[in-house]
Amino acid sequence: MNKAAWLLKSVTLLAFMLHLLPAQAAPAAEIPLAVFAAHPDFTEVRLSPTGDYVAAILRKDERSQLVVLRTATLEASLRLQLQVNQHVDDIWWASPRRLVISGALQTDGWSAPRRTGELFAVDADGKNQIYLSGERDGQIDHAFGWMIDPIADDDHNVLMLLERYGARDRGEAMSAHKLNIDTGSRVRVATAPIKGQATFAADASGRVLNVGVLDALGQHHLYARQDEQAAWVELSMPPNTRVGIERILPDGSVLYAETSTREPIKSCIVRRAAGTSQGGELLGCSHGKPTVLYSFDRREPIALRLYDSDRPRLMHLDSEHPDHLLLQALERDLASDAVLYLVYTSDGSKAIIKVISDRDPGRYYLFDRAKNQVRYLFSQRDEIDPAVMSPRQILKLPAAAQSDAAFLTLPASGANKPPLVVKLRGVYGASAGWTWDADSQALASRGYAVLDIDNYDGAARRTSAQVVQPDPAIGLAAALIENLKWLRTQDQIDGDRICIHGDSYGAYIALTAAVQEPALFRCIVSEAGIVDIDAWRKDTYLSETAYGRSLIGLYMSGIGSAMSSPLSAIGKLEAPLLLIHGRLDSIVPYGQAKQLMKVLDRESVSYEKYIESNEAHGFYLQAHRTKRYEQLLAFFDRHIGRRSAGT
Repeated sequence: MNKAAWLLKSVTLLAFMLHLLPAQAAPAAEIPLAVFAAHPDFTEVRLSPTGDYVAAILRKDERSQLVVLRTATLEASLRLQLQVNQHVDDIWWASPRRLVISGALQTDGWSAPRRTGELFAVDADGKNQIYLSGERDGQIDHAFGWMIDPIADDDHNVLMLLERYGARDRGEAMSAHKLNIDTGSRVRVATAPIKGQATFAADASGRVLNVGVLDALGQHHLYARQDEQAAWVELSMPPNTRVGIERILPDGSVLYAETSTREPIKSCIVRRAAGTSQGGELLGCSHGKPTVLYSFDRREPIALRLYDSDRPRLMHLDSEHPDHLLLQALERDLASDAVLYLVYTSDGSKAIIKVISDRDPGRYYLFDRAKNQVRYLFSQRDEIDPAVMSPRQILKLPAAAQSDAAFLTLPASGANKPPLVVKLRGVYGASAGWTWDADSQALASRGYAVLDIDNYDGAARRTSAQVVQPDPAIGLAAALIENLKWLRTQDQIDGDRICIHGDSYGAYIALTAAVQEPALFRCIVSEAGIVDIDAWRKDTYLSETAYGRSLIGLYMSGIGSAMSSPLSAIGKLEAPLLLIHGRLDSIVPYGQAKQLMKVLDRESVSYEKYIESNEAHGFYLQAHRTKRYEQLLAFFDRHIGRRSAGT
C-alpha cells in the first residue's frame, strides 16, 4: 500500500475543492490487473464515540490487521496482527477507548474468510484483550455471537445476539443478551417468540423492544413490546408489504423500513408511534432501500438517501433543523458528483465522512464541527485514481419491471461503439448499483463496455414460497434478449460483438438466453454457475440448515426443473464457452460445473475452463483473482476484442 495515503491533509470546508485536486495519473489501460484484483486497503472504518480514534481493518490474502489511529496525529495506537488464516470481520466501539471485534477464519472448503461468530474485546492501545463468545479451545460456549448495539452512556455493556450451534434445527429461538465487555459475563434480556433468523432492535437506553423474524418458510414476522417484562405482540403488516425496524428513536417513536412485494416494487421509511404498524408519517420512498441520515446528535432523521435516478440522491426532510444547511454544505463541497455517508461521535462534534461514486471506491475524511474543518484520512483503494476511471450511466431498459435498472460502463478512452460484455449477477442479494465496480472498471480499462443488470432476478425474488411457479428463467432470458436487441439500436455499442457473463444463478440465466438466441452472443462465461436447480438444491450447503432452506424457499421457489434447465438444449450453443469455478465451492458445488462439462462433451460443444483447486464461491486470493482477469480478458479479446476475427 502507498504510505502517502497515511499523510494528513487538512483544509477548511469552504476551500476544500480548491486544495484537493486529483493528481495526474497513467492512462487507465496501463493500470495492472492486479490493482483491480486487490483487496481494499481499508475496510470497516469506525470513529470512536469521542472522536479521539479511528479504527479500521487492513486485510490481505491470509492475514488481517486491526489498526487504531489517533485522529489528532494519525499515528497508530494499535496494530493488532492476527495469525495466518484468522481475520477481523467487523468492529464496533463499545466505549470511548474499548472495541468489540468479530472473528472470521479461512477453513477447509472456504478460501475466503468465513465469519465464526466469535467476539473479542480490546482497548484502543491493545491492552485488556478478552475472549467474549464462541468456541475456541473449549472456551465460553458452542454458539454464534453478533453485536446488536452498544448502549448509550454505558461503557461496560453492549447488546449481543446469541445463537447456539444447530439451534434452529432443534427448534430453538434466538436470543439477545447484555454482555459485559470487561468480564465477558452476560444476561439474557430477550428471546424471539418464534424460531428463525431474528433481528433485535433496542431503544437508546438499551431496552430490546422489537424483533423481526424470518421463519423457515421464508415468511417475515414483526413483534413489539412495551418494556422488557411485557409479552411480545405480533404486529399486523400492511398487505403485500415486508416490514423491518430501521431504528427506535430517542422520543420512543419507531422508523419502519417497508418494502412492497408486488409491482411496482418500492421501499419506504415510515415513522410511527411505538408498538403500531399502521398509519404514521411517510418520510419517503424509492426503488432501492432508502438510507436514513440523522442530525449530528443522532436524535432526528433529517434526510433520506434515495435510489430513483442515475445515482443516489439526498432528500432533505426538515429544512428548519440546524443541521440541514451543514449537511447541504458537506454534500456540495465533498460529494457534488458522489455520495456521502456519515458516522458521528456521541456528542455530534465530529464525524467520519465516506465519499463514494461510480469512479471512486471510497475516500474517508474527518469533519470537526467546532472548527468547521475537514481533514483527509485515507482512500479505500489508494492505487485507484478516480480521474481515470470510467463513468457508470443508468439505462432504462424497455423490457424491464418498473423497479429494474441496468448500468452501462463505457471505456474512458471514448472508443467509438466498443464491444459489450453483459454481466448477470447471482440471486442472493446481488445488486449492480451506482458504485465503483472492479470487474466493470477492469474491462472498461481494456476497451470493453459493460452492462450490469440490477434486479434482473426480481421475479424470482418475489415468488411466493407456497405457490409453485413456472421457471422464471425462461421469461427473464427472453426479456434480456429483447433489451439487448434494443441496445443494439442505440448506437452506443457494437451490437455484433456481445459476450454474456453470468455468476451463480446469473450463469443459469446467461445459458438460458444463449440457447434461446444463439446468434446474439459471440461468447459465454459461466462462473460458479448453477445449471441444474434440482441437483443444486440437494448439494448446496445452504440446504443443511433451517436458515439456508428458508433462503432457498424465499428466493428460489419454483425456479428450475429438468425440462427447463439450459442443459436440455446445450447443443444449440453457437458461441464459445468459458467455465470458471472453484473446487471448494459449497454454495454452488463444483459438481454443477462437472455436470455442465459432461453434457458439453456429449454434445461435442467445445469449451475452455479455469478451475482453481483452492477457491470457493467467488475467488479470494489476489493471485487467483488476477489470473481470473487474465483468463477473462484473453477470452474476450479472442472473440470480441482486438484479436477477434474481422475486427
